[in-house]
Amino acid sequence: MNDMSTAPRFSPEMVYQHFGDEETIYGYDDLEVTIHHTAQTLHCYVNISYSSKVKSDKGLEADDIVEKLVHSDVRPNVLVSGKGEFQQKLLSQKDFKPFGEMVHKFRSKGKDFEVYRVSEQSEEFNLFLERIQTLGMFFIECCSLTDNTEENWLHYFIYERCDTGEGDGSTVANVAGFATLYKFYNYCDKVRPRIAQMLLLPQYRKSGIGAQFMESFLRDLRATPEVFDVTVESPGEQFTYLRDYVDCVNCMSLPEFSSENLKNGYTEDMRLACLTKLKISKMQSRRVYEILRYRATNKKDKDALKAQRIDVKKRLYVPMKRSDKDWRRLNMALTAEELRQAACGEIDEDNKFSTLVQILTKRIDQAKQGVIDISRKRKAPARHNDFALVDDEPTDEASPSEEYHSDGENGKSSANLLDENREIEQEEEPPKCLKIFYASRTHSQLEQLIDELGKTRFQSRVVTCSSRGNLCVNEEVKKLKLNHLINEKCMELRKNGTSEKDKKQKTEEGTKRNRSCAKSCEFHNSSQIEDLVNGVLANKLKTALQLTKEGISMKGCPYFASRKAVPQCQLVLLPYQVLLHEGTRNAWGIDLKDNVIVLDEAHNVLSTINSLYSSEVSEKSLALALKLIREYNAKYKLLLKAKNLLYMKQFRYILLNPADRLAEVVKACRATILIGGTMEPSQLLVETLSRGSIGPDSISRFSCAHVIDDSQLLARKKTVFAESRHSAPNMLADYSTAARTPKGAILFAVMGGKMSEGINFSDELGRAVIVIGLPYPNKTGVELRERMRFLDSQMPNGGNMLYESMCMHSVNQSIGRAIRHRKDYAAVYLFDERFSQEPTRCKLSAWIGDRTQTNLGFSEIIQKSNAFFKANSTK
Repeated sequence: MNDMSTAPRFSPEMVYQHFGDEETIYGYDDLEVTIHHTAQTLHCYVNISYSSKVKSDKGLEADDIVEKLVHSDVRPNVLVSGKGEFQQKLLSQKDFKPFGEMVHKFRSKGKDFEVYRVSEQSEEFNLFLERIQTLGMFFIECCSLTDNTEENWLHYFIYERCDTGEGDGSTVANVAGFATLYKFYNYCDKVRPRIAQMLLLPQYRKSGIGAQFMESFLRDLRATPEVFDVTVESPGEQFTYLRDYVDCVNCMSLPEFSSENLKNGYTEDMRLACLTKLKISKMQSRRVYEILRYRATNKKDKDALKAQRIDVKKRLYVPMKRSDKDWRRLNMALTAEELRQAACGEIDEDNKFSTLVQILTKRIDQAKQGVIDISRKRKAPARHNDFALVDDEPTDEASPSEEYHSDGENGKSSANLLDENREIEQEEEPPKCLKIFYASRTHSQLEQLIDELGKTRFQSRVVTCSSRGNLCVNEEVKKLKLNHLINEKCMELRKNGTSEKDKKQKTEEGTKRNRSCAKSCEFHNSSQIEDLVNGVLANKLKTALQLTKEGISMKGCPYFASRKAVPQCQLVLLPYQVLLHEGTRNAWGIDLKDNVIVLDEAHNVLSTINSLYSSEVSEKSLALALKLIREYNAKYKLLLKAKNLLYMKQFRYILLNPADRLAEVVKACRATILIGGTMEPSQLLVETLSRGSIGPDSISRFSCAHVIDDSQLLARKKTVFAESRHSAPNMLADYSTAARTPKGAILFAVMGGKMSEGINFSDELGRAVIVIGLPYPNKTGVELRERMRFLDSQMPNGGNMLYESMCMHSVNQSIGRAIRHRKDYAAVYLFDERFSQEPTRCKLSAWIGDRTQTNLGFSEIIQKSNAFFKANSTK
């Protein structure tokens, strides 16, 4: 439209970014400011008229309106010099073509609209973006110009396609609005676009165009595989209403949001449906659920309304309870005078709380310096003329507003609302997040993972689960050595520390603690434990060693801190025993549902499960038990069933079928990943999973043989070390020192022993591995014989499969000690004729089995070895 007098006119919604918070222009009478914009390129011309202007000779200056309207940096791009130039711009508008790619078009109330996506960074587009965002400052709170040289910006524009009126059928695209998003990174290969700005020009509002525009660019984002979800930055009231409307309309088409499902509460299925199908974030999906549930609730059904109200209050209750807990702590810790000072100085609740925290921090610092006396005694209740922090809000402070009440309902009684709040408190659950449970046999392997994780860009919240024996920092408890004694002592000390007010007695010297109180654990302190948890969640305390050191320093218990941190950590490291044993798993609060499990060194899984669910008794205990059973049998023999008599004749119990125990873990989680450098032979493991109702179609196998290059595999006197049952504890350190000398060292170790698994012999610590023989287990052992007999009854050749697997796992583990990273190299010598036979060679790890050379003479071995080490030493 080229006629300036008949163009659509509208007033700005805000000008505080131009003329200050008061939004006033000084120095003019009868002032009128009209800003004309071209409908396509958004160049503008400012027309200013007034009856009089303040004279500068009086020492006062009128505001420079143009300077305040458009910043000097962008003025040459945005403003034209005069009306004549502006009219020339109008004549050239028909040549304007929208930037980017059209992603959608629609018709609304007789008008045609097109939506374009722009991710380019051309100079021409950057100037256009600068002009439209300058217009946006009149309508968007805190609107600012974006730096489009940053490649993560994404823009959408909506245009009205209009006839030029020239009678030749030509059209022109008039700007109707825009949306600006920033693509934030999301682990590991996704992005989370965040809507930063959105504007629909006033003449297009209240006609459904805004909703269709938003749905258009959201549909485009949903079709982009790299988009995880779409979020919003500081939304205004109008935008929130529009977003809620669009999301509610979309969610109403999902079966998870049917009226029947809405009555059952917010579910994980709803969250996943919103995330995967609509790219709606968890917080917004919960908001949409509450809106749709209220819409579907019969307002005349009091029970339904109560259920809906409680459901909303559950969400509101958690942060309010946490805040209330903080207030109570401060109320106990500070004096009445300090509370009064804070209250008099600050009225706002947020500022009042921060002031109290500052006072408390100051007191702590003074206490550390010995400036004030510290008393652990609890203060007496405040008298009526003392200042005290009390709740001056009604009990139902978390309840919805009156608009949630049905017709004729005047609210609930305080007793009913109190019951509702108690019901909410009982059902409160700790916050959780999607987790990866990473399990391995030893803590040294878990610490190696943390070291490797530190070399990456991924900084997830990590906690290491361990036993009291590893994490306890109470010297009185640690000296007991045995785990069951440590556990019992820990429970005893905690029990002693739970009722301190009952452990005080009056003496002539005053109030003293009795002897039992002295036996409570000084590290079982909730405040210090909470501080340790915060350290874990802040990624400052990742390893068990770091946690125990900090626990000693802060006088907090690392064991209970690690347990408390589990729900909010994204990566939970734990030994096999914690993950694979149901009782231990439940004690730690390990919830496998919808989480991911990674089992490292997975060739050990079956033997570990067998061990966890088997038990042994000593000869002394066995003799005593046998005596008692014989006496019992003699007395009640005629009363016992034949089956009971049979059971009494059995005293070791072993688990023969680990399939069910493994299946209950695998089925509970979202996905299970079994990894290891020596997984072969893996047929028995796959068969076990199949017997646990895990179908072969659900199992995918992947081998990383290509990680080890061919050049990385293939005698003078050296210091000799040998592994034995009673090896010195510092033998490994001594070997490492000797191996790094020019002379070098040689270590004789046992396959299946401590040195053959979980220890890194990287680089010069292991340039050659010599495997002598095949370590087949004792086939005549009672336990192995029974396991083989059971497997033979379950699958053809099952017993022999177990027998072969146990041997070859030990071999593969021993070989794998030497090559520990992609640039490492070592020669592997297999001294046994059976290694050249296909049935044995096929059970070697894939990265070595295909590279073996057989039937070599001694001189040829020496020659090839020399060439191998010479080639790798020059890399």
